Amino acid sequence: MKGRVYSKEELTTVCGLGTVTGLLGANCYHMYYPFVPGISVRNWTDEWLEEQNRKENTPKSFNGKEYTLYEAKQRQRQMETCMRAQREKVELLKKGDADPDDVMIARAKYQGQLNEYSRFCKKMGLTEERERIYYDMRGRVATNSKKQNARYTADMIRNADRDSKQYYRYRNILGDDVGSLADFRQMKYNEPKEFNLLTDYKNSVANGMISPLSGFKNYKKLHDRIEKELVGMKTSNGIKISGQSKHFIERVIGTKEDPKTERPRSGVDIEDIWYALLYGGVRTRKRDPDSVKFVTDRCIVSVNPNTGILIQCNPQ
Repeated sequence: MKGRVYSKEELTTVCGLGTVTGLLGANCYHMYYPFVPGISVRNWTDEWLEEQNRKENTPKSFNGKEYTLYEAKQRQRQMETCMRAQREKVELLKKGDADPDDVMIARAKYQGQLNEYSRFCKKMGLTEERERIYYDMRGRVATNSKKQNARYTADMIRNADRDSKQYYRYRNILGDDVGSLADFRQMKYNEPKEFNLLTDYKNSVANGMISPLSGFKNYKKLHDRIEKELVGMKTSNGIKISGQSKHFIERVIGTKEDPKTERPRSGVDIEDIWYALLYGGVRTRKRDPDSVKFVTDRCIVSVNPNTGILIQCNPQ
């Protein structure tokens, strides 16, 4: 409608003057002025206006989605609304004494929103209207450095709330042994093998198979020793040990009260396991072809002959 000449009646019937979605309505940037035929001069010809309309209605692509100019402006408003909400969330986290890492990742999310907003406006040919974001007068909210931004991946930011809840579930079981939220988050996304080990440890403690007093550091140390000293060796009957089950390391550690027997269960020394695999008596049963036992007077070690996985061990 811009640049054209309308009668008073057409301002209402065509331009929607007086309605929320029409001329001078919500998010409308247009104005209207008196036009006197024979005296007033138009700024643009109908041909020029048609060309501009064509350009505005030609979609532009961003992140795999196409937008007309109108749709782009609508999306711009949505992005500004989301950023105002994120700024408020950062403030609420601070006031609620949230974990510093929760505050920082919320700030990093806001920085990512700002960056996407700039890219979107540039690609769509729109002018950034950051005053719509900043009118809450909360000051600077975004992270302060590229190093801070690089610390948090897109997955970390997307899953921030869920990961925080997961962290406190782990902490309720393991206490201080789980470490800080920041360390927990970095381990989950940057050291997946260690995080899987922490999860196994948490599950074993939660199920009562090992005592939380054993500690994750000791659990990891024993796991690594098994990998180094037992995995890769060959048993007396030629089975190559390829790995260990979660149940196996539970048996290596032992517990003060086994949840099944309600009695203490001693652990087994790795040296005794090594000796049994090399020199222990070999027992097999037809009804249990997926388990071979290696027996000494110190312990019994079970191995899956098909996979080479250490299944469990028991003291004698």
